[in-house]
Amino acid sequence: AKRIEAYDNSLKYEESAEIALILADHWNKQKNWDKVITYATKAINANPSNAAAYLLRGNAYYMKKNYAAAKADLQRIQNDPTYGKSASDILKKIK
Repeated sequence: AKRIEAYDNSLKYEESAEIALILADHWNKQKNWDKVITYATKAINANPSNAAAYLLRGNAYYMKKNYAAAKADLQRIQNDPTYGKSASDILKKIK
């Protein structure tokens, strides 16, 4: 928990895609969808081509039943070699 707090504090000083992604992933494991969205968005703002962040945020939107936002994020990475299949699997549940 202290490491998460330290990461969170470091983001106040510098937008870091890597740190924001670590936090988004942590909150994803805790099923805290609002925090996943917050930190995945920070990761995307710091690195707009961050497919992992789009997947985390898209899944969080899906879990919150915000299907339009989920679809928008997941469609962006559908053809990504690493995350595309996971994105497509969630998109199939939306349709």
